[in-house]
Amino acid sequence: SPLVPKDFIPCDWNEGDAPIEVNTTKLDNYIRGDVESHLKKYLYAIMELPSSLELKITPGSDNGLLYTISFGAFHGYKYFRMRKNDYAQVKDFALATNLKFEQTNNSDLFSELKQETIVYFSNPCNPTCELISPTKIETICRENPSCLFLLDNAYIEYHQESNTTSLAELPNLVIFRTFSKFWGLAGIRLGTIFFNRNCSLAEHMGVLNSKHISALHDSSITEIFKRKDEITTQRANESKNLEKLAHSIADKFNITFKKAGNFVLLDCKDGLTKDAVNQYFFQYKIAIRDLSHLEDFEYSLRFNYRKEAFDLMMADLI
Repeated sequence: SPLVPKDFIPCDWNEGDAPIEVNTTKLDNYIRGDVESHLKKYLYAIMELPSSLELKITPGSDNGLLYTISFGAFHGYKYFRMRKNDYAQVKDFALATNLKFEQTNNSDLFSELKQETIVYFSNPCNPTCELISPTKIETICRENPSCLFLLDNAYIEYHQESNTTSLAELPNLVIFRTFSKFWGLAGIRLGTIFFNRNCSLAEHMGVLNSKHISALHDSSITEIFKRKDEITTQRANESKNLEKLAHSIADKFNITFKKAGNFVLLDCKDGLTKDAVNQYFFQYKIAIRDLSHLEDFEYSLRFNYRKEAFDLMMADLI
């Protein structure tokens, strides 16, 4: 993230608004196996996963991606493909292996795939806001059985109409989820990997353990399980507010926008308009991210939902 003054509202990053507060229990009340088994029970329920799927708990979704790419590189996969403007850290993970690396434009991600290719894509994509339908994902996976698809669903809970859990029945698809976005648990480092037990990497995934899990994780997930409906309603209201604010800003500056997850992509027509939008956020001490470092996003900005920022700006825009 770019450096901004400490008193700015942090709307240039993507964690869930209103982090979940929990009461922790003493770690010595549990042994690790008890915590893992208790935690998994709630994870399956929160993510509405069928029990037929294998679930692995990792210290954050980044670690899960790194493990999986590394396993794939030593399991016979030869190539790695991702979009140019997708999660940049994944590129570094892939380049640290012996896989032959390739980046494509959005429209070319699934075109002319070589056999034994690992394909990574976030869905919805940050920052392009592209959302690929479950039907298309299933078709691509079935048409390319020798390839392994890594689906990063960091923001999928914001898109309840796009339920992709059934896709995990595919043997060449591994799905990653995080609790730092929708659920607001960025500080505890908790991610999940789930996949069909016939997945080519299932045996390798078996070495993943849960030594990082603590009573803090257990308390946090138990709290989410209890308050799932409340949190889901809260996020739905935040999503509506974000769209309302984006419409108002777009009308004020005659620009366009796309929305995905808890963020909005503002597309300005030129540098002067972009500077005006930047200054507008600056006067409220609201951080907004400049995306000009990305190919094809010279005049684009990204804005993430925060209630404090919404209240400030809407009071003026109305």
